[in-house]
Amino acid sequence: MKLNLSLALLGMTALATAAQAQTITVWDFKSGDPVVRTYLDSVETAFEAAHPGVDIKHVPQPHDQYYNVLSTAISADSGPDIAILHGGTPTRSRSNAFIPLNEEVEDIVDKLAGWDAFSADDGTIVAVPLTLQGYAIYYNKELYKEAGLDPENPPQTWEELETVCAAILERTDADCFVVGNKSSTQIGTYVAGFAVGFWTEEDRRRFIAGEMDWTEPQLTRLIELWEHFAREGWFKKGANSLETYTDAVNEFMRGTAAHDFGLISDTANWRQFEDFMGPENVGVMLPVAIGVDPETQTDRLPAGGGIGYAVTRWTPHQELAAAYLHELVKPEHMKVFFETAGAIVSNKNVDVAATNSPGAKKILAWLDCCLEEQHPSAFMNAEEQGEMRRQGHLLISGDVTSEEAVASIQSVRETAQSQTNQ
Repeated sequence: MKLNLSLALLGMTALATAAQAQTITVWDFKSGDPVVRTYLDSVETAFEAAHPGVDIKHVPQPHDQYYNVLSTAISADSGPDIAILHGGTPTRSRSNAFIPLNEEVEDIVDKLAGWDAFSADDGTIVAVPLTLQGYAIYYNKELYKEAGLDPENPPQTWEELETVCAAILERTDADCFVVGNKSSTQIGTYVAGFAVGFWTEEDRRRFIAGEMDWTEPQLTRLIELWEHFAREGWFKKGANSLETYTDAVNEFMRGTAAHDFGLISDTANWRQFEDFMGPENVGVMLPVAIGVDPETQTDRLPAGGGIGYAVTRWTPHQELAAAYLHELVKPEHMKVFFETAGAIVSNKNVDVAATNSPGAKKILAWLDCCLEEQHPSAFMNAEEQGEMRRQGHLLISGDVTSEEAVASIQSVRETAQSQTNQ
């Protein structure tokens, strides 16, 4: 009798444990990266220890197909409990697929930066920011020396950049820039980066408000610059067949190109380049001033919310999922993210000042003095952004002119705006 009672109690305990077991599924394009995995392991271990019976399951998705996969899940009201998002248009255009987080994050709003990029137009917070992301130009100091250039004084104006590229092409076997445009996204980096080289505050305001046409010189010039890079042979050949954050990055690190328009955080960044090439061989500079006096031009770093995590509207585990978002941004985990992946983290309480990286020191100083949030590419509608990418691909292949590209982007923009206003 006692044996049967013991067996019954064991069975009941097993059923109770099974009932408590819950899996929180997270979709992203980061968890397959070993250096990011170190950060996520830290988060998962702490969260699962604090929540017995809960299993966090990160499912890496291919970066170039991520939003297609996510859109399919959204249409079916099924899929992950938590999903990663880029700040800006990718978040705003999908805001209805995720629960509002304003009340859930009241206790951490003041502790994190980058919220604007993860909020809908009405101020609803859609996702919790993990990083600040922005654009900087990295350059190979060894190639500068080989070309007879001063590696400690990179170009500050467009005219100086032309001189540098001419020297690189003439005196070395390297290309001036490498660009990975297989997925056609790289032109957005250039537009956002070079806009700070000559846009005024009023230009930025008008663009963000949707008041600036592509036929205006502030935008036409940016497309002309992209065309100039391609026509002058500044881009490495085969740009349209190179992946942005794998092929192009590898070419730069191998020394086949003098410059890479990379990111400041967690990939294609100072940490990755310095670890491979050596800190002494990697330079970092802001986008050059264009048509303005560099002596009066204020340094500006185009950056804003980078990546963040959101809770899906269909998950049955909203409270647990929201709690996991809190765990992701705790200082002890964010410090691991900075140290291993070079992430410029959103948590303001993480001490990163002691870093020995010369590149990180420059970027952190720019964030203190010269941060320009809400970079332009984050405020294009999805159709406009898609057409800009398509035209960027065609400009590299020589199939259109900058005038034709501008006209096509403007046409798509006007069509999208008219449909929105109907």
